[in-house]
Amino acid sequence: PISVGAKSKAFYTLVDGVPSGGVVVYVVDCEIGGWAELGAAGLGVAQHLFRKPVKIVFVSFQVQGPMIVTGQILPKVDIPPEKKYGTDYVVLGYVAGGETGMAAVAADIHALIRNDLYGTPLANLPMMKDIGGARDADLLITATSATDTVEGLLRQWATPYGVKYGIICLGVMGPAAEPFYPKQAQGLMVGSRVGAEYELLIKKPGPGLADMDAQSMAHLLAIAFIALGNIGYLYQRKIKGGTK
Repeated sequence: PISVGAKSKAFYTLVDGVPSGGVVVYVVDCEIGGWAELGAAGLGVAQHLFRKPVKIVFVSFQVQGPMIVTGQILPKVDIPPEKKYGTDYVVLGYVAGGETGMAAVAADIHALIRNDLYGTPLANLPMMKDIGGARDADLLITATSATDTVEGLLRQWATPYGVKYGIICLGVMGPAAEPFYPKQAQGLMVGSRVGAEYELLIKKPGPGLADMDAQSMAHLLAIAFIALGNIGYLYQRKIKGGTK
């Protein structure tokens, strides 16, 4: 059985606390290799957001981010039929420049980005008429495999604009992200296990729990082989002792 940790519960509470009609900026800054570890938590949070009456803005500051949004997130979450693109969620795509791009999007989205990922002018997307930048966001989330993204969003979004901030990052990034939690970043989920925990919280089993099942079976098999190896070793010692 998988127990749910305090950080996963806190992240769930953070997402669940976004008010009706609120705006969530979801930064997907990850390569496809890193998504293998982040995917379960990233999908779980996206599923949670789509269940709520909020506006979701997907944006990326790493070049593979939009491919993950359009290929790994949107096709795999259950988007309610009443949720419409342009009214309830938008994919802005890739913004170059690293932290400079983060600062520019935070200051004024419309001054930097004229069209969404699909070429539609932002002026033609109803939900974007009232979203100008970080000042209009109720929550900032990032699923990232880059420490630069964690720190850049902290400097350019969370700190200057007071936006609540949730981080989903790789296990190896945990020590770099931990100092920001819970004051500067109110949500933090590290590694692959948290994906399984979040699936339990939203009551939608998926790849995270499947991975944990696989890991548990592999660990049990390893323990069995260790036990057999020790039994064999002790048996051989007994035989040799009896011969002498």
